[in-house]
Amino acid sequence: MGIVIKSGCSDNSFETLLPFPNATYFATYIGGAAAGLKLLKNHKIGRIASMASLVMTLGFFPFLGWVAIYPISVVLIVFIWNAKKKTTQTVQLNS
Repeated sequence: MGIVIKSGCSDNSFETLLPFPNATYFATYIGGAAAGLKLLKNHKIGRIASMASLVMTLGFFPFLGWVAIYPISVVLIVFIWNAKKKTTQTVQLNS
């Protein structure tokens, strides 16, 4: 987040900020394809299509470069935040 704010405040053009939504789109598409694999267990063609899109998108993801770390870090922060929130609620319920 600090990178986006720092980049937006300087004299950089949109070329600096454009890769961030692109990486987020790729990560969202990977999540959707993975969900398709799980949801289409009994549909052979849908499962094949989901697998193909997942494999191809995962193949392109490393070519995003360092920007690919952005959506991964957002997901990690959300998971850590939710885990911390869940343990805090459990402690409060036990008190």
